[in-house]
Amino acid sequence: MRVAVGAGALLLVLTGCGGSDDGAKESSVKRTLALMDDQQSVDAGDSLDVEVLDNDSITLESGERAGLLDAYDPAELTLTIDTDPSHGSASVSGATVTYTARDGYAGEDELTYEVRVKGTEVPAATAVVRITVSAPAS
Repeated sequence: MRVAVGAGALLLVLTGCGGSDDGAKESSVKRTLALMDDQQSVDAGDSLDVEVLDNDSITLESGERAGLLDAYDPAELTLTIDTDPSHGSASVSGATVTYTARDGYAGEDELTYEVRVKGTEVPAATAVVRITVSAPAS
């Protein structure tokens, strides 16, 4: 299993917390995406929908990890195909990648997807979808 991680920084400055401001300190919390690879299977010539973000997560400002779709609406994310599959085609709709296997091909295929959080400095991250394409039963 491969995990892709990106890192960003958020600067927090605490004011009005009591005490003096002598030696005031700044703290930064990094937000990171952790995208998990996916594995699927399909018959040659058929299509399948992969909900690729279901197993992906992000570290929040609190330092806690949350499911990416728990922290963000899919409209707040940019999901793109980073590397096309070699033996089929792929497209994106919302948080779903649709893979269509080429007729007559049986074997392994893969594609890479990238996720960005819109309007933030959280770096993009990528993950792989591995697909086993089987010859249809005759």
